Amino acid sequence: MGSQHDIMHRFVLQEIGRYFSASDGWRVTPEKQGAGYDSIQSVERFRNGKVETVKVLVTFSKEIPHDLLKEMKHPVAADAMHSRPLYAVLAPAHADLSGLPADVRAYEMQAFALDGNELVWLKKPIRKTETPKAAT
Repeated sequence: MGSQHDIMHRFVLQEIGRYFSASDGWRVTPEKQGAGYDSIQSVERFRNGKVETVKVLVTFSKEIPHDLLKEMKHPVAADAMHSRPLYAVLAPAHADLSGLPADVRAYEMQAFALDGNELVWLKKPIRKTETPKAAT
């Protein structure tokens, strides 16, 4: 049986999970797919009788796609159980986040960075668990 998600979608869920942990009750729901792997994800949890919602724009681009940013902030009908949504952008390290509105939080990916215009994967260093034995 094969995987139903592309590896990049798995990285997106992992990156979102770093900031919005499932153990804290957060649940991720994809909302809209943009160009490439850019997307809008809705992250929700039930807390204090209300549903907290954070709309997260995930981008792998150097600059924030303004069409998706506008789409993310588009108001949706809310019921009495939902609080007003918060907004966030999750982008690779070294992305240009200078044009973000003040009400949008910026989060940096830990697995990806931009080197110039190129997206690079930041690998974890290999941890040596065994010490070499001295020759006798």
